[in-house]
Amino acid sequence: MDALFFLARANVRFIDWVNYSASKDIPFGEMQWRLPLIMQSVPILFLSLSACALSLIHHHQRLIPGILFVVAMLFQPESPRWLVEHQQYEQAAIVLGRNTGKTSDNPRVLETLEEIKKIFGPGQTFDYSTSG
Repeated sequence: MDALFFLARANVRFIDWVNYSASKDIPFGEMQWRLPLIMQSVPILFLSLSACALSLIHHHQRLIPGILFVVAMLFQPESPRWLVEHQQYEQAAIVLGRNTGKTSDNPRVLETLEEIKKIFGPGQTFDYSTSG
């Protein structure tokens, strides 16, 4: 039990440094948030794999969602809100259209994009502490 506690604390410290390094050394964009998330999954996958040696069937079932999550995350597009905040309006319309099953020039997609621009567009400030 003490070894597991030590590994958990070491993982937290490791991830702290990965987050810090990502914020300083990786250009602003997708990998700046994806890399720390992937790195958090590595120790979990390692521990799951070593536990699988003890009980193959039971632990393999637990491992599948984590592996699927990491693989799927690599293909996840940026959110339309993030794209609007960074003035990538055409890409935001494409993502909105893909999410709703419509084309990027659909009036409903463009209306939604305009609503997002009003709230999260350049020059707009959003107080996250009062939302939701």
